[in-house]
This record gives sequence, C-alpha cells and structure tokens, in this order.
Amino acid sequence: MLTRIKQYIWIGLAIAVFYYLLNHHFIIFNYKDFEILRKSEPTLEYTFFSLKQVEPMEILQIDALIDAGIEDVMLDRGLITEERLDHYLDIIEKLKARQTK
Repeated sequence: MLTRIKQYIWIGLAIAVFYYLLNHHFIIFNYKDFEILRKSEPTLEYTFFSLKQVEPMEILQIDALIDAGIEDVMLDRGLITEERLDHYLDIIEKLKARQTK
C-alpha cells in the first residue's frame, strides 16, 4: 500500500514538473544566470533559450518570446537600449507587412 502511494506521488511530481515546463520559458544568460518567463500558451517551443547565441534582431522575431515579454528582460539586463529596441521592432513590423502582401 505504501509503495503504491509513493508511486502515485512520483507520478504526480513528474506531471507537475512537465506542466511547469510547458508553461514557462527559461531564458539563459550563462550557466549560473537565468530568468523564467510565463508562456502565453502551453507548448515546448523555446522552453530553454540562450540569449548569448542569438542576435537581438533574431530574438525579437520570435513571437512566442515577444508574447512572454523578452524585450523587457533584454532592457532590464542592458542587452539592448530602448531606442535600438524600437528600431528593431519597426524593422520587424515592416518585414511582416511585406510578407503578408
């Protein structure tokens, strides 16, 4: 009986961890420094994302990260300035407008 309860607890814990991973982005700056953002919808896309490997322009083109608020993290950490962010967002908006035509 006790063994069965332990199994249920472990199964419940595994489900809880998986649910947490589905609903959060882990934005990694280096191996000891990361930030957690809430996803707009449960998915495994971009669950773990490193800002060191990608240019800001490429990051800002990912809708899932924009919906989670990645631009605020980039501003807070000093990875991008407000003016540069606005410039990139304008460029991305123009590119998306051209693609829909």
